[in-house]
Amino acid sequence: MDDATIEVAARNYARDTGTSALAINWAAEISDAAQRRTLVRGIFRRWHDIEPAAATAFLSGSEVRPELVSLLQDIPEATP
Repeated sequence: MDDATIEVAARNYARDTGTSALAINWAAEISDAAQRRTLVRGIFRRWHDIEPAAATAFLSGSEVRPELVSLLQDIPEATP
């Protein structure tokens, strides 16, 4: 899939289901670093606004990819 398709799919999934872990993982596949960072962080922030415990737990999970932690570690919502 190209970056634009991944972005639309991730945004729509996060919006429609409220389950953002999968949407964040999809967004992490975007090849453009700036676009990937913006989308991953935006999805996480919206998720944290709705379900703070679930969003924070996601970052603590053993299956979370290290690059996602590095993309999110400096935003206040990502700090337990």
